[in-house]
Amino acid sequence: MNNGRQHGIHHYLGYLLVGSFLLLGMVSCDFFKKKASPQELFKQAEQSRKDENFVEAAQLYDELINRHEKSELAPAALYYSGICKYTLSLRAPGKREFDQRKGDLSDSKKDTYSQWIKYLSGREDQFLYLDAIDKFVYKGLEFKTLLDRYPASNLADDAAFQLIHTHLTAKAQTNTLTIEAALQLYAEYFTDYPQSPYRQKGIEHLMQLVSQYSQTMLNHEEIVTAYQHLAQTAEGLPDLEKLAYLLGTQFLKVKDLKNAAAILNAPSLIGIGVVETASTRLNIRSGQGTEYRVVGKAERGEQILLLSKSGQWYNIRLQDGTIGYAHADFVREYQP
Repeated sequence: MNNGRQHGIHHYLGYLLVGSFLLLGMVSCDFFKKKASPQELFKQAEQSRKDENFVEAAQLYDELINRHEKSELAPAALYYSGICKYTLSLRAPGKREFDQRKGDLSDSKKDTYSQWIKYLSGREDQFLYLDAIDKFVYKGLEFKTLLDRYPASNLADDAAFQLIHTHLTAKAQTNTLTIEAALQLYAEYFTDYPQSPYRQKGIEHLMQLVSQYSQTMLNHEEIVTAYQHLAQTAEGLPDLEKLAYLLGTQFLKVKDLKNAAAILNAPSLIGIGVVETASTRLNIRSGQGTEYRVVGKAERGEQILLLSKSGQWYNIRLQDGTIGYAHADFVREYQP
């Protein structure tokens, strides 16, 4: 009987010893994990991001943020965590799309998309799944957090710029984007960050939106007001004139001469002209006659703005803001 009791005790002690080793191993792993420096975590995250392992990269950035909130690398970790999550929301297929396509995907691609969808679906505080359009939308949480916690960071303007992108992307995906709202958002950004190198990219983004979503330009007067506010904050940016030109031509296509003139700051407008030369570019001159100097050139087929007409000469405006004169023999008035 004593032998049986001793045998049981030995078993108990054995289990206790094994359990102690397992517990010690878990504690040790957690201990060493906690000891990972911000620099080590950031380096691992950066490599994962460069390798396009976006889920792993985001998890490493988030670990750095949670364990080393006061580190000088925390703002960068927040920013790049947001970049990874925004990229995932854009690249990942929707749930239904994945179910329909997975039979044609390679095993590696199938595993990648499955991992992405699981990650996006499990973080409702960071992503919104729009069932109606089968899309994931990133809410921009990391960019907002960076701006709240570290407003003096040199990445603040980067985060604010990306936050505008995420907001407008979500609006476009849900068919609620308006050009006047986009103009207003960038006007606020230019006011808050007057020295940001992203200002020019903001103008380029607006031009892209106007080209892609011209059908949303319904309230022309509000667009004019929003653009004029933007122009005050974006003075000197190279493509500002091009943006005004693009907006003006969209108004002219629906024969809104009044608002086209207002946005172009022109006293009057006739409409849009199309250059019709045989093969060469059309000379734009400083006055009504071939003796006047050439101030610009327009390509064959290019659209130009017709401000007024006197005799055989149009007073015109080019996309870059150049104003001059073009002979009427080489310009056809555009008819929508």
